[in-house]
Amino acid sequence: MLGLALFVLTALAPSPSVPAEGPGLQLSSPALDFGSLTAGSTARLKLELQSNGDSALEIQNLGVNCECCKLRLSAPRRLNVPIDHANNGHVGLSLEPGQKASLSVTLDTSGLEPGTHQKECVIATNSPSGTIKVPLNLEVVAPSVPEHDHADHAGHAHERAPITAPAPTPTGPQPKISIETPTHNVGEVLRGEKPTHVFEFKNTGEAELVVQDVRSTCTCTLTRLWFGEEEVSGEQIVELRRDRKIGTVPPGGTAKVEVQIDTGKLSGARDGYPLRKSIRVMSNDTTQNPLVLNLEGTIVQAFQIEPRDLRFPVVRKGEPTSASVVISSDKVDDYNITGATTPVGGSLEARVTEFEEEGKRKFRIDVKILENADVGRIADNISLSIDHPKVESLQIPVYAEIRPQVAFFGNGREGTERLDFGVMDGGEDRTLSLRIENLNPDVPYVPKTVELIARTGKEWFQHEVEEVKPGVEYNIHVSIAKDIDVRFFNGKVRVESDHPDVPLKLIDFRGWVDRSKPEAGSEAEGS
Repeated sequence: MLGLALFVLTALAPSPSVPAEGPGLQLSSPALDFGSLTAGSTARLKLELQSNGDSALEIQNLGVNCECCKLRLSAPRRLNVPIDHANNGHVGLSLEPGQKASLSVTLDTSGLEPGTHQKECVIATNSPSGTIKVPLNLEVVAPSVPEHDHADHAGHAHERAPITAPAPTPTGPQPKISIETPTHNVGEVLRGEKPTHVFEFKNTGEAELVVQDVRSTCTCTLTRLWFGEEEVSGEQIVELRRDRKIGTVPPGGTAKVEVQIDTGKLSGARDGYPLRKSIRVMSNDTTQNPLVLNLEGTIVQAFQIEPRDLRFPVVRKGEPTSASVVISSDKVDDYNITGATTPVGGSLEARVTEFEEEGKRKFRIDVKILENADVGRIADNISLSIDHPKVESLQIPVYAEIRPQVAFFGNGREGTERLDFGVMDGGEDRTLSLRIENLNPDVPYVPKTVELIARTGKEWFQHEVEEVKPGVEYNIHVSIAKDIDVRFFNGKVRVESDHPDVPLKLIDFRGWVDRSKPEAGSEAEGS
């Protein structure tokens, strides 16, 4: 009966029981719907990411196309880590098959105008699906005006919002903030460019205008403000906003605000992507607070990169491996790639070569994994220096897995690194073997200590180490006793050695026990 129950549970599960070949990503939802949000409010939703393939899933980059959204990632060994958009949303997280991570998306509507919006969360992985885009849907509504209680014909009061005293009508001379052109179109902007614009507004009222705060959203940077001849830097704005007084404008006077957009931080922006960013100026003008200034334009991808990132196959330590990307441009001619900076650590080496193909200038970036590269996963960026008046740098993501010269074969296949006993008949012992093969005999591998760590009783688990070839090949036989008294078991094979690259190795084992079948010999005894 247990075997049938297992089949039914598997059939009803939301994900397939057989893992997909290679790395795979499963999301808890294809989109996040924030619903209706009052302007100025914030909301948070979570998206669950699960590795559902048969090999490790690399979550390489996370991003959103609007800085009104903030991302935080939580994983078993990585709790509530904010995603840095300034670093291209680089994550470098690896999830083994079955492992999960939680992505928290916090949305701030302060800089969004009333209406329907759709943002995008971009998840770049090493799965065959590559980059996945998750829509973020929301509607921003203006704050409601409370209604006064009123009575029906029978004299009974309807249940309404509490009566609030109306705001006092300002008396005497008042300030008024005015601007002729609140929206500026920057046109086509190269991805990586930092366009700058200066907005000028005027106090057309009869009293002093007090600028209480200036805030930008979505990759906008407030670089400077001018009140007449007085200049206020972006750093000073942060300090002055605490006192709700950044500067003043007399009647008839003007002020300026300089804004810069860093389009390199717009993760997920495609060629032709519409650009619209806002700046809010808060003041003591009660008739227009805040004053909203808009920057519009279109993102243009200046460079073609083939492939878009470098993904090395599994590499053995000490085996030099190289790969290349080719960069060209149909949008700009007066550029050069003057150098390449590799991540700190000395695992990679990059070289830039210019060449011509079919009359077109191109650059090839040859990236080599060095022989002394440490064992582990590489998920980083190579930074290219660009000699161009608008675009100064370019990032090339690089992903690789460097394995030691010692190979582990669980269930007869390297890389699985687990022993899966499947569904066992409760009336029989079962043994599986973990094979260890050292591919470099010059550096011997000897399993000095082997221990089974189980979450249930240790008396049901046994192991034996078989030396096939000293320092080169070993088998670790793991046995499960037939009288095991649990339905599900799991644990780890803990192997210690003096090998410099693999001093400790943990191999998972697991299985189910089906006691619906009679034990061997029970029928004969009963007859």
